[in-house]
Amino acid sequence: MKQYVTRYDFQNAKTEEKIKEVFFSLSRSGKNVTVSSICRSAGINRSTFYRHFEDVYDLIYECKEEFLIEMHSLFSVFTRQESFTKKGVLKKSVIKRLLHACLNRKNEILMLMGTSLDSEFKNDFTSAITEIIEGVYDRYEWKNQKYKSYSAVRLASGMVTMIVKWLDEEDMSMDEFCKLFTAISFNSIELTGMIRELP
Repeated sequence: MKQYVTRYDFQNAKTEEKIKEVFFSLSRSGKNVTVSSICRSAGINRSTFYRHFEDVYDLIYECKEEFLIEMHSLFSVFTRQESFTKKGVLKKSVIKRLLHACLNRKNEILMLMGTSLDSEFKNDFTSAITEIIEGVYDRYEWKNQKYKSYSAVRLASGMVTMIVKWLDEEDMSMDEFCKLFTAISFNSIELTGMIRELP
């Protein structure tokens, strides 16, 4: 059965996005974020807020989940044959998809990284990137499978730190950052001693 988006659904989605935008803005300004401050800045009443979220923690949780779902959806792209060069290196265009996804959610990432309300976000973000890296690593024959998981975790931690620094400082272009990101992340000379050969 075909589903239609009603005006009510559209209005609800718009209100929810407005609440999130205000929340990100308040969080980045370093102010104490409460339901009252969100409602005041968004120009809505408390009952409208509570129709969408139970409290500020629920709002943070939803922002985090939306972002992590998007990260996990990239997993299949990162493991396709056409995503790699002939030498087995992940193509820059594929890495740019990850960076664009992060750039589109820049305010959310910086807010979630900086808030004391959700200290688990960095771990969750790192786990999502680790899963992507392990998918890439599955293309190689490792001398020891334990090396693969440790290397993926180390690399993911560094990648997340790099992405957050880039988003926060905006001191280089997407192309420049992508080149650096590729060189550090997927052309690491350290891997050559752990990998036998490309299948």
